Amino acid sequence: MKNIFVAVIAFCTGLTVHAQDAVAFKLNPEIGKTQQSTIILKTDIDSPQPVVIDVNMNATSTPTKIDEGNIVIETMINSVQMDMQSGMETVSYSSEQEATDETSQLIEKQFKPLIGQTVTAWVSSQGKAVNTVLPEVGENTLSPSNFTSQFLEFPDHAIRPGDSWETSNDVQDNPAIAKMLLKNTFKEQTAEGYLITSVGTLFDEQGAQKGAMQGEFLLDTKTFMPSSSTSTLEMEMEGTKISVTVEVAID
Repeated sequence: MKNIFVAVIAFCTGLTVHAQDAVAFKLNPEIGKTQQSTIILKTDIDSPQPVVIDVNMNATSTPTKIDEGNIVIETMINSVQMDMQSGMETVSYSSEQEATDETSQLIEKQFKPLIGQTVTAWVSSQGKAVNTVLPEVGENTLSPSNFTSQFLEFPDHAIRPGDSWETSNDVQDNPAIAKMLLKNTFKEQTAEGYLITSVGTLFDEQGAQKGAMQGEFLLDTKTFMPSSSTSTLEMEMEGTKISVTVEVAID
C-alpha cells in the first residue's frame, strides 16, 4: 500500500473558431509574470478495502529567465489539502494545520517539506523538460515529473487542426510507471485557446504495459503556456486497479 500511495502522490483541463492556417507551437511566456494555479487530484484505489483520495494544491509559478535557450520556471507550492477515505475511516490533512494523528503525519511527511520551497524547472521552447531541481529538504516523495507534466512536447513543425504527433516521456522516481507514450492531436482553436488532446500508454521499467492515459489541454494562443488541463490515468499496480483524475486551472 505504501508504494501505491507514493505512486499516486507522484502523479501530484465554447465557441469554435475554425483556424485553417498552420500553427507553429512554441512556448513564449512573459518573463517575470507570476501565475496562480489550482491542482485537484482525485484518486480511486480499487482494493479489497477501497480508498478514495482527494487532494487540492495551490501553487505559484514564475518564468524567471531564458537560460541557453531554455525557459527557467520557478514553482512554489503554497498549500495542500487532502481528504482520504478508506472503508468507514476518513482522514483529513491541511498544510495550514498541525497534523495530530499517525496517518495525517504520514501524509504531512510527503508534502510539508515542499511548502514554501522553490522548485526550479528548465523547459525548452518546444515543451521538453530539460532539468528539474527539487529542494533538498525532508523526505518528500514528489517527482520532477509533477512540475513538468503540465507541458506538452510540441512538434518541430507547424500543424493544423486535426494533425497529430507522438511523444515519449520518461517518468522519474515513480515506483509504478517508467515511461509514457503519447499521441497528441491539435483539435481546434476555441475562444479560450488552442485545444490539444492526448491519449497514451503507460509502461513499467521492464517495458510491460501498465495502464492508459487520456487528457485535454488548453493553451494560450500568445504564449502557448497551459491555462487549464484535465487528464485521467488508469493503471494497475500490485494487482490493484488505480484511477487518477487531475484537473489544473491557471489564473
